[in-house]
Amino acid sequence: VQLPLFNLGQAYALTIQYGYVLKRAENRLQLERTLQDTPGASLKNYIKNIGPGMFQDAMISVEAHVASKMQVEAVFGNLKVLRGHLANALAKRKPSREGTGQALQDAVNCGEVAGVYIFVSDVRRANVKLNHP
Repeated sequence: VQLPLFNLGQAYALTIQYGYVLKRAENRLQLERTLQDTPGASLKNYIKNIGPGMFQDAMISVEAHVASKMQVEAVFGNLKVLRGHLANALAKRKPSREGTGQALQDAVNCGEVAGVYIFVSDVRRANVKLNHP
């Protein structure tokens, strides 16, 4: 399977940030357990009790954002540039909403959009690891 490099880079960036956020939440929970002597609290309940907006504000730091951006650019290049190439290729084709996926695949296949070959078994393995860590 050949996938657009932008899509893989974007998924990679989100995975890095998700992992960082979970690690930071785990560290905060440990600190709160220590300070409040509440050993029974779970990470899942802790995240639910904080709420999504506050959780994101509390868990994302400027340093983490910059570090993840640098890591993604080192591996995939500039995602804004890749997204621009993708948008230009789709604009040339003017696909219907239903035909966007095929138009994108065509752009990757003919080299207008940078792509990466990945084995179907790798996609399945990644899916299993994401769904059953």
